[in-house]
Amino acid sequence: LLVGFILLIYGAERFVEFAVKFSKRLNVPTILIGLTVVAFGTSMPEFSVSLISAIENHNDLAVANVVGSNIFNLAAILGVCALVSPIAISKTCTTRDLPISLLGAVLLVLFGKTVGFLNFWTAGILFICFIGIMTLQIRESLKERDNNNAEVTENGKPLSLLLISICILLSLGAIVLGGTLVVNSAIDIAHAFNIDERIIGLTIASVGTSLPELVTSVVATIKKQNDIAVGNVVGSNIFNIFFILGFTGMINPMVLSKGSINDSIFLCIITAIFFIPSFKNRLGRIWGG
Repeated sequence: LLVGFILLIYGAERFVEFAVKFSKRLNVPTILIGLTVVAFGTSMPEFSVSLISAIENHNDLAVANVVGSNIFNLAAILGVCALVSPIAISKTCTTRDLPISLLGAVLLVLFGKTVGFLNFWTAGILFICFIGIMTLQIRESLKERDNNNAEVTENGKPLSLLLISICILLSLGAIVLGGTLVVNSAIDIAHAFNIDERIIGLTIASVGTSLPELVTSVVATIKKQNDIAVGNVVGSNIFNIFFILGFTGMINPMVLSKGSINDSIFLCIITAIFFIPSFKNRLGRIWGG
């Protein structure tokens, strides 16, 4: 399990690093890289674990990993960050990103209560929403286009697109291998201690796959980069539900158990509570606690 987490986190970090270099070599705007490549890269651990779990028909682990990660992101990561230093919350986060994040959690509860599972159609709705959200964010961001023509180098030597591509593929390989190890190890632990797979997904798996977000947000808070600290977490939550569960559900239908529905309801409550300090554009230490 630990080896799996190390491979996931290391692979995700290297994936982001080389994907950004690849994008810069192709002269893609920096803001676009942040919204797509970096967001996808930091969510690769959750994506890998949930996809492999779904393919192997471990539905509770697949859903609990995403829902648990989202709960951990809001309650634990932003809680810790606010205790370290009060966080300013942007108006965009309050009026656009948080409502979208809440919508994702509400849709999960709605699908669970009515249909009872994520199939090609219900998961497809999530995925279509994801495409719409990304299109909206990209269009807004491209208004402030930032063309970066800097040459990508390593120790003063230009990196070729072929070498960067190989590094990206190796990073993805580490992520897939790490995800497989985490899923299989988590299932073995659950069976060895006679614990429900959903509980393993909500605890060990979700915390482990959220480590990149934890490190990123805490460091950003210390450096007073509040937009990164909050945006990283809320953006990850949006990505997790709409992309990961949307894509995974279309590949392999997943039953939404009663436990998963209850977890999603709790996620709705946590997200709704976060609106209170966001309206004051500040997450202080009391709210963080």
